[in-house]
Amino acid sequence: YAFPSWVLSIFGQAYTTGQASLLILVTGAFVNAASGSVIIILNMTGKQKLAHRILLVVGLLNIGLNGGLIPLLGIQGAAIATTLSTIAWNLTAAYAIYRYYGFWTFQFTKLFSA
Repeated sequence: YAFPSWVLSIFGQAYTTGQASLLILVTGAFVNAASGSVIIILNMTGKQKLAHRILLVVGLLNIGLNGGLIPLLGIQGAAIATTLSTIAWNLTAAYAIYRYYGFWTFQFTKLFSA
């Protein structure tokens, strides 16, 4: 837990209170990186309308989650809303790619395949 504090202290001591938010956001960033370029794949393979719908629904989800969580949890609520939205868009798009093209974009799925 010292690492987030050090990173945030680069911007000033007042920012170190955001450690929990940073860790929450890093979780979303990890899922985003692990899922690959799912929206780009959908766009490049003629499924741009699907990609658009996914991002539209997830954008509305993000607005709703932010509206509900920020009053309750403050900055951590915003981090949770953003992370959940990021995970939702990546998992939904990854599933769409699997459904239409028969492969998972997650690299670690190779560990479980025969």
